[in-house]
Amino acid sequence: MEFNKASFDLFRKDCTEALRAVGEKHGIAIELGSISYGADIFNVKMECKKTDTGDVDEKEFLRHCTIYGFKPEHYRQEFSLGGKKFKLTGFNHRSPKNCCEIVDVISGDKYKANAETVLRALAFAGEKAGV
Repeated sequence: MEFNKASFDLFRKDCTEALRAVGEKHGIAIELGSISYGADIFNVKMECKKTDTGDVDEKEFLRHCTIYGFKPEHYRQEFSLGGKKFKLTGFNHRSPKNCCEIVDVISGDKYKANAETVLRALAFAGEKAGV
């Protein structure tokens, strides 16, 4: 395996698929995070969340949404940015500038965005829907 972005993207995809069964067996969702590497070694951050206690992501969102100016109903609400549809799924507390975690509705790719941009997009989506 060559250590480059394309190889690590494939590695992440394969590992995610392989770890899905392990996670289901143990009642957790396993997600691979950042990959750091050198010439002959690499490290992968892995996050595991309980799945047998309901939607952990939603509970986390509800606990922190007002800090960033959001309402509970904004969880997983669709909005448009740059011609793509996204959903707000959570927050990254270590990144004050781009604290919002958003997911592309079509591809499932995850992105970070700043709160002001997401709040404007959600307000615009609400106006279009007549809310």
